[in-house]
Amino acid sequence: MSDHPTRTAASFAQHLSPMAVFDTNGMLEASSLSSPGVFLRPGDWFFGRGEHRITTLLGSCVSAVMWSPRLQLGAMCHCLLPSRPHNPSAPPHGAGHYVDEAFPWMADKLAQHGCRLEEVDVTLAGGATVHDSSIGGANIALAQRWLAQTGMRLIQQDTGGRVVRRLTFNLSDGNLTISHGGRLGPPPGVT
Repeated sequence: MSDHPTRTAASFAQHLSPMAVFDTNGMLEASSLSSPGVFLRPGDWFFGRGEHRITTLLGSCVSAVMWSPRLQLGAMCHCLLPSRPHNPSAPPHGAGHYVDEAFPWMADKLAQHGCRLEEVDVTLAGGATVHDSSIGGANIALAQRWLAQTGMRLIQQDTGGRVVRRLTFNLSDGNLTISHGGRLGPPPGVT
């Protein structure tokens, strides 16, 4: 048995500055929340303001980065699939795994803090083609459709292709950097 008590994401929220607003789906490792850098794994999401820098790596997964310039609030997710499979034998996953659950969660968090959705700037990234899979394209299509229905402003999109993307989102100022890494497999039709 460990001498150290188990610390949850919620326990780290109390260490944030009084100006900080913070929430996550609880899948993040608690130790990552005590530093300004937070890495989102597949299925993770993060909402807040303050000195956090949120980073993730994307292949066929898709990420929405939502930013309210007026309120200095932001949210970011790392979604694996467009929607939850309707297969009763499929293993359960958190809502952060799915575009149609994570995007509304982030929008709700922004709205709960006084943000009007039409003033939210959104960047959509990821959805690369991995081998011959159509998952990336399906993630992009559902994300675009959902954003169009909400009236949120899609100000930047870096999607598709066959590249790995690294996103770094600074909640202190809303700055987002997207860098491209290596290629994901051979071009279609090449083995």
